[in-house]
Amino acid sequence: MGNYDVIVIGGGPAGSTAARGCAERGFKTLLIDKELFPRYKPCGGALSFRTINSLGFEIPQGMIEAECKGVNVYYKGEMSSYEKEGRVAVMVSREKFDNLLFEMAKERGCMTLTGERVVSVDRGGEYIKVNTEKGAYSARFVVGADGANSVVSKFINGNGKEFLSAMAFVSKIEVHETLFEKEFLSFYFGNVYGGYGWVFPHGRYLSAGIWGLDWLDSKPVDSMKRFLSSNNFSTDNIRGHKMPLWDRRRKICSERVLLAGDAGGFVDSFSGEGISNAILSGRIAAESIADSLENGESAGDNYKKRCNSLFVNNLKYSMSFTRLIFRFPEFFLKRFIMDNNLLRQYIEDQASNTSYKEYIKYFVGMMRETTPSIRCN
Repeated sequence: MGNYDVIVIGGGPAGSTAARGCAERGFKTLLIDKELFPRYKPCGGALSFRTINSLGFEIPQGMIEAECKGVNVYYKGEMSSYEKEGRVAVMVSREKFDNLLFEMAKERGCMTLTGERVVSVDRGGEYIKVNTEKGAYSARFVVGADGANSVVSKFINGNGKEFLSAMAFVSKIEVHETLFEKEFLSFYFGNVYGGYGWVFPHGRYLSAGIWGLDWLDSKPVDSMKRFLSSNNFSTDNIRGHKMPLWDRRRKICSERVLLAGDAGGFVDSFSGEGISNAILSGRIAAESIADSLENGESAGDNYKKRCNSLFVNNLKYSMSFTRLIFRFPEFFLKRFIMDNNLLRQYIEDQASNTSYKEYIKYFVGMMRETTPSIRCN
């Protein structure tokens, strides 16, 4: 058994960011992941403008597979398009991107343990005990960044509890030539219950998939196969995973154990984007632990307060917007997609980190036709 200041469980964007932040402050930090890095990660691979800004460093140019400047949005055969000044997103391989963050944590002095699955977390006096398949380790603080099926979340929230979630499926499409625009993200609404289909360019290949709310689509695999077939894509290579959403019943921390990224349910319920909040929550976790170790402040209280202020409150409004849109899709969803002002404002708001609360005000006003066509940020 080894004793550490901090143990981080999960080496994705949230965990690697938290581990890097703790290690560079001089804390004895151990990062544990069940996989060997680099490892495959099913994901569309689009890094939003907000994600890029949250990184704190420039993504190596050689890692960028494509740069997207706009979006095409389809609804039952109709299409709307918006091209932004500058880029909307950059496309990467999550295998390479996550490995970059993982290696950066190691460079800052973080110790790593890979290929070892965490099976339980126990409270033991001054230290939190982390049990793996092969051994046990203890730390004053634990960051659970272990994804949708988080062991650490079960420690905080209890076993057997189900929280709101979505399902995402992705397939890598090898192409020599494509009819899809190389600099645009394509979204397809109306063919997935409570979600959408998407096709993203990656230079020499495409990624295609669907995103759908669990409680609105009882057969997501069938939806995925229909979507791929509708675009003449193979249905042989499908990978799926659960995406936890904000849920007011979920606790995101205790006094010395913090949940980050998907483990905390920090995915945007409308867009399905979660990397930016994963990175942000990892950074906040490191800051909160540092304040506790250096100044005696409550890590849990600080973490909850900062997360609520910076993004959790926004996720609550995202959920409200999602329920509104998909409850009456023929009215709200069709209007959202086909009214170019609404589409443009949404994309600009996401890029500028404007809250869903402000966008909902704008959206409802446009429904009543009482607001100007474009709101100035």
